[in-house]
Amino acid sequence: MEIETARWIEIGITAGGLALWAAALGFTLRSLREPAMPDPENPERSLPLPADTLAGRVEAAGRADELAPQLIEVFARKLTGGGKFDLVERGRSHFEFTTEGGFGPRFASGRVELRPLGAERTEAFYRVRLAGAGGARVMAWLFLALGLTAIVCGAWLILTQVAVHPNPAVRKQVFQGFQIVHFLWPPFLFAGRYRRLRQFARSSIEGAIHNLRFLAAPRG
Repeated sequence: MEIETARWIEIGITAGGLALWAAALGFTLRSLREPAMPDPENPERSLPLPADTLAGRVEAAGRADELAPQLIEVFARKLTGGGKFDLVERGRSHFEFTTEGGFGPRFASGRVELRPLGAERTEAFYRVRLAGAGGARVMAWLFLALGLTAIVCGAWLILTQVAVHPNPAVRKQVFQGFQIVHFLWPPFLFAGRYRRLRQFARSSIEGAIHNLRFLAAPRG
């Protein structure tokens, strides 16, 4: 293999690696983006959310003062991952909670406010913090940093030490540049896992609120 050929091969590998890294960065940013929270005091306004936090609003059938205790029961029974459920604050139409222990996707803490809409309809504003999701977010960013470092350092090393080596057998090692792919697929894995955890948590809490009259019904 000629020196010039080895150089162009490494340049091509580096360009492909940078393109894949950019795709991983875009996917990670989209997956980790925290949507704004609706303001309970002004539904037309949105508030920023910290990381690992979900917020939204959903309607349910029934009066706010009747739904609050039912919702507490459902949260304690179904949405804590088997952990301990503690009420921090409780009112006629709102409550705050924390949890300890448990397993799987669950909520570490949260607040729910219920507002009457009339005609036996209630609007619930929720804000909950996810437990166990932060690790996937951190790992996604970590591998993005490692991936970019591997691309830059690997390209410099191969172009200055391998591609110009007088031994043709050594120059053939430019194909080792493809090893950077091992740093580029994990961001897709961890960012995708974080997004799935958020989607599962959101569907769980909104489904629980929307179907509250069925979930809180006495079990025969």
